[in-house]
Amino acid sequence: SVSVWPRHARNLVKCERYLFFPESARNFGHDPRRALFLHARDEVSDRGLLTALGKVMAEVAGRFREMWREAQAPGSGAGSSMVAKPDIRDAVEHVRKQVLRGCVLLFSAMLSRQQIQTKTFLKNRHYALAIALGAQVVFEKSNLVTHVVSANPGTDKCVWGRSTHLHVVKPEWLDATGALWKRADESSFALS
Repeated sequence: SVSVWPRHARNLVKCERYLFFPESARNFGHDPRRALFLHARDEVSDRGLLTALGKVMAEVAGRFREMWREAQAPGSGAGSSMVAKPDIRDAVEHVRKQVLRGCVLLFSAMLSRQQIQTKTFLKNRHYALAIALGAQVVFEKSNLVTHVVSANPGTDKCVWGRSTHLHVVKPEWLDATGALWKRADESSFALS
C-alpha cells in the first residue's frame, strides 16, 4: 500500500484486501462475515479480483517485453551505455493509462471553484485516479465530455449530462475502474 511504499505509489497495483478467512478479515478491521470461507465460495474464477489483477500483470509484462525489444532494435543505440534500459514502472504506467483512454470526465460538485483556481484539485483523490487511468478531466461542459462524475444527481452538469445522453456516474465508478484496471460498467454506477 501507499502507506508502506510512499515513494513508490506510481508503481503500485492497488487492490481490495482479499478476505477468505474470518480471522483475516478481523485482523484487518473488516467484518468477519464478509469472509468468502463462511459463504463456502471463492471469487468467481473468470471475473474476480485475482483474475483481473493476473490479467493486468500479464499486460504489464507484455508491455515491458515490447519496450525491451524496442530498446534492443537496430539503430536504437542499444550497444551504447548512454541508452536507458526499459523500466517496469513505465510499463505499469502505460497499461494503467489505457484503462480510460478516450474518456473525457466532467466532475460535478466534487471540486470547488477555489480548488480549480488554485490548482489544489491536483491533490483530489478522484482527479488523480482519473488522470492515472488515462482520462482527460475538464471543468466546463463541452461536446467532448463522455462522462459526468458526481455524488449529487441534481447538479446542472448532471442534468445536462443526462439530457445529452452521457454517462452520469457516481465517483465509485472511478474507484471500481481503478481497482480492476478495467472500465467498470457505467450502468452499475449510474447516478439518477
